Amino acid sequence: NDSNVTINPLITSTNSNGQASTYASTQISGKARVNATFANITSSVVISFATPTYVTFEVSPMQGTTAPVLVVDGKSYNYSALPLTIPYQIDTKHTYAFSSPLSGYANTRYVFHNITGCGLTSQSGSFVVTANCTALASYTTQYYLTMTINPSVSPPAGSVTPTSNWFNAGTAIQITESPSTGWFFNGWTGSGTGSYTGMSPSAPITLNNPISEQANYYSTTTTTSTSTSTSTSTSTSTS
Repeated sequence: NDSNVTINPLITSTNSNGQASTYASTQISGKARVNATFANITSSVVISFATPTYVTFEVSPMQGTTAPVLVVDGKSYNYSALPLTIPYQIDTKHTYAFSSPLSGYANTRYVFHNITGCGLTSQSGSFVVTANCTALASYTTQYYLTMTINPSVSPPAGSVTPTSNWFNAGTAIQITESPSTGWFFNGWTGSGTGSYTGMSPSAPITLNNPISEQANYYSTTTTTSTSTSTSTSTSTSTS
């Protein structure tokens, strides 16, 4: 505006082409004419200082996540960097993307569910800054159910349902088994809170953490051996 201020470029960066840059900020909005002198050559330009508009990015709580969770305008941010507040010039357009799935502790992951705030409606896209706002991305926790058969033979001693897979936290599942011909079911061995250990062929479990279930079998086939002896006699006659 009407003020003359000398900017001392104490912090200046220079790229490979020899172009130098420095930064200026102000507590008030308005226009300023910037005069720059390098090697006795002076140049000037009018720039505008505007009050920034702040957009904050948040995600639902996760544990054991270290991978990048958010990309804004091509720059990646890890989970530990969130919540993240970025100042923008109003009416500018930007891009964003939330990663999914995200690995947590062993056999735990997080899957993108939805997003609210700042007019955002999808996992990735673009937005125009119109006002201060907060965008919250919600993730669903999933645990891995490991289903195995003991002994491990071919062809298998039996079959189990469901097969090993990811399930949302809190999901109730009915595990079942079916022995193959020549095999008897010998009970489940489960590990993890909410698992099942016992002799019932079908049982309920709840995935509030990773669970392993092993269906045990024993063979109904027995092997016997028999031996046969043959007696041989010889007669001799004389005349």
